[in-house]
Amino acid sequence: GRSTLFIDGIQEENIGEYRCLVRNLVNGDSILLNSITFSISVFARPIITSSPMDMIVYTGDSVTVQCETTGLPAPIVSYYVNASVISSDSTMLALSDLSVSDSGAYQCFAQNEYGNASTSWTLSVRDPITPVVLNRSESDGTVSMGNNLTITVEVSADPEPVPTWQLNEANITDNSTIMSVREYNTTACPVTYLIELSVFDFAAVHSGNYTLTIENRAGDISFSFSRLLEVAADVISVSGTGDRCLILQEDTDITCVFEGVPKPTFFWYKEVGDTRTNITASDSEYTLVDNVLTVINVNEEDDAAYFCEATNTVNGEERKDTAKLDARICSYPTIAKLPMTSTAVVDEDLTIMCQGEGRPDVSYMWFYANNSTVLEINTMFSTRIRIGIEFPNQSFLTITGVNESDAGNYTCRATNSAGTTERTSVVRVVQTPSPSSGDSEDFPTYAIIAIAVGGAVILVVIVVVLICIIRYRVKSGAYGLSKPPQGNDEEDDANQPYNPQYESLPNPRPEKPPQYQPTPAYPSSSVISARTPVPYNSSSMMEMQKMSNNDLSKAHMYNYHSTSALTKQDEVDGMHQPRYDDFLSTDGQYV
Repeated sequence: GRSTLFIDGIQEENIGEYRCLVRNLVNGDSILLNSITFSISVFARPIITSSPMDMIVYTGDSVTVQCETTGLPAPIVSYYVNASVISSDSTMLALSDLSVSDSGAYQCFAQNEYGNASTSWTLSVRDPITPVVLNRSESDGTVSMGNNLTITVEVSADPEPVPTWQLNEANITDNSTIMSVREYNTTACPVTYLIELSVFDFAAVHSGNYTLTIENRAGDISFSFSRLLEVAADVISVSGTGDRCLILQEDTDITCVFEGVPKPTFFWYKEVGDTRTNITASDSEYTLVDNVLTVINVNEEDDAAYFCEATNTVNGEERKDTAKLDARICSYPTIAKLPMTSTAVVDEDLTIMCQGEGRPDVSYMWFYANNSTVLEINTMFSTRIRIGIEFPNQSFLTITGVNESDAGNYTCRATNSAGTTERTSVVRVVQTPSPSSGDSEDFPTYAIIAIAVGGAVILVVIVVVLICIIRYRVKSGAYGLSKPPQGNDEEDDANQPYNPQYESLPNPRPEKPPQYQPTPAYPSSSVISARTPVPYNSSSMMEMQKMSNNDLSKAHMYNYHSTSALTKQDEVDGMHQPRYDDFLSTDGQYV
């Protein structure tokens, strides 16, 4: 007999060895009689399954292409450009740093012993071309409210340009605006493109300067379009810091918020009661810049109503609008009183007072911080902590039944229209009260310095006053006696007539200066001088007053001849004695 093996549509997977076995069945057993072995080889012509497409690239670019092939045996792949081989026995072709000369018809050629296959494509290498504007809409124009706006620009460029639109130097994100770019003339070289901007339902927000920037790898260009909407001047509001606050002793801006095209001009004035005062750029108390009025170094007189008047022209007609700001004088909040530290005893109550100042009156918030946790103290914070307000403008925080977990930093925050400030009090918790425990007030360093300086000044003044009193008493004479006019003692002695009856008078001057006694009682015969004051003694003065006119005259006459010598000797001995003549008038009477 004969057996046949038929393979339909032989493929590469059919390659291999095949065996034909001849068997006979004897008594139910299969007996191998013979076998034949043969092999099948499959051969196929090359087939290109994937080939590159036509490409346009630019100088300096790099490209990589690959021809995918099948065939048995595997074909050898070669690449050609303009019929010249550039690569052989490689499935991939890599080209880098291309130039215009690399342009041409490229071919992929696959071959084995049973056949060949090829494919071709075009590679175009160009120099990039900077965008050039061929046509554009007018640069300036106006648009009526509610109309649509379209701005068109035709450019030539290679490669395709990328446009960017801006309105008043900000990128356009308005949903009512559509931006597009499309090829306009593909037969031109380079290709021209049409760039468009469309705005629907034109309004004041669309009015302004539109800027278009067009760029590609070769460069960029930029130009502007002005599209303005004529809108009558409209002052929306006038506002100061914190809505209507003028900060005391600071420069404060008042802003006139407006709409209007063309942009309005502004005129300012203020009213106090029925008095209206125009504000001009020449006023030193104010600065005017566009729609902002700056009040310089705000004081109480600036508490007034301020008016902003905006004016422009629409369709040849003047349009005007005015708005008012009832300003008030404000000052930044300060916390005048809050203990730096507070000591609380376990199970006792603790109250911390926070006194703030500011215009308008401040409002308070309290915060608790322990380690890194900062919590606002409110009704949800703790049922043992109560916050309240006391007159005048004080806030208190009371902790009922203090425990150790209450220790930490308690911050009082004061806020008004002008701003916010805060200070912190550190709470320490102890088991039992200490004699030295208690609240420690925050006593500023500058206050300590001021007290020290003030005390020093007062001490200096007291010392100066005491010195002046002593000097005055020295100059005016001790014990309240006035000092007669001073003259030349020698001339006085020379002008007096000589009287020999006094030559026999004993010299009252002791041989040695007497020691100083706190309250001496001088005899009536002692010679007293007012040049060096001595302590007042009432008994001595009474004895002097009892002296007869005759005794006084003798003492006076004696002193004419002895004063000069006595005084000089006193200077040597370091002692001055009073002179009677210092207490006598020209007629010899006691004064």
